[in-house]
Amino acid sequence: MARLKLALAALFVFSGCRERPAVLEYVPFRSSFADFECLAPKGWQVESAQEGDSYRVTIFLGPEDPKALWGRPRLVASWHAFGKPFRMSSGETGKYDSADDYLRQTLAKVWGPDPQYVEPKHPVSVDGRPAERLVIRVEKDEYMSILGAKPVKAGGGRLWRRDSAVLVPGRSGFYAFVYPAVERSQARYAPAYEKLLESLRFLKESPVE
Repeated sequence: MARLKLALAALFVFSGCRERPAVLEYVPFRSSFADFECLAPKGWQVESAQEGDSYRVTIFLGPEDPKALWGRPRLVASWHAFGKPFRMSSGETGKYDSADDYLRQTLAKVWGPDPQYVEPKHPVSVDGRPAERLVIRVEKDEYMSILGAKPVKAGGGRLWRRDSAVLVPGRSGFYAFVYPAVERSQARYAPAYEKLLESLRFLKESPVE
């Protein structure tokens, strides 16, 4: 009986330390590129960018949160034309020949070097379109994910990231719906990502058609 009480007490403490989902309201959202609509968290900032007919991105930015990735939760909806180069936020030029090529490059450049599959890539359906979903867990230096953190060499620590991604191929390109997150606060904003996917409706094949 004493052991059972200790186990229950430990479970209570562990549960109390976990991040609880944020209480969110949702509002209808229509992409500025007129290619999709969904339900988005009320009050979140929306940023959009494009490059010719090769790239479109919509980013939903939540409130300031020091525990969230780069200080604010975010949901990213991007579209990439097959085989067409585009300029990334780093200033480099990128190009994806397919959704699988996007996954290979992201595994190497973002989720490397030792990613763990929380959910291996598996088929799903998004608004009736065939898609693939996966969840990656990877350990990174804190300064790569947390604002104001120090590099490991300067006394900084490391943390776990847990990123979710859904890839939706089309005729001329593919969509990537990504929720990048620090693992310890991932559950807090995960409902916003699930709501976006559940409510997503494509208005045309791609933003350039």
